[in-house]
Amino acid sequence: MKKVMAPCVECFKETGIPNFNFVIQEQNDECVYSFKCDKGHEFILIQQIQRFELKFDMACFSYINDDYSAAVMHCASALERFREFFVQAVWLNNNCKENIALYEKYWKKVKSRSENQLGTFYVVYFSKFGDLDDVIEREVKFTQGDV
Repeated sequence: MKKVMAPCVECFKETGIPNFNFVIQEQNDECVYSFKCDKGHEFILIQQIQRFELKFDMACFSYINDDYSAAVMHCASALERFREFFVQAVWLNNNCKENIALYEKYWKKVKSRSENQLGTFYVVYFSKFGDLDDVIEREVKFTQGDV
């Protein structure tokens, strides 16, 4: 699992020099970390990363560590989160801000249904770009030589 390293901000404020005794935690899905440095200062770090980016990172680290089933699982999850991000970005960009509640109401209905999310992604992508050739999934087969 990927590690998150952070220098203590309070030590830097006190001395003007970064504390190079980095505090380390494993990366998590929430991207919020509570740290305590070696001098007792407590601080919170909020990692500014989209959930799909985090999932893709986790997939890569799983693959590097020869955990192929976890790599596929994280990659599939990342793809779903990316599609959700894309739909939200296009929806909110094309519509006025009053439609945020409408988007949330709609997404609540489809968020637990992968097929509906995929259909929504295709419709929004097609409405934006007028073509689906780049996003229609093709069958992928794993062979023993791939791993």
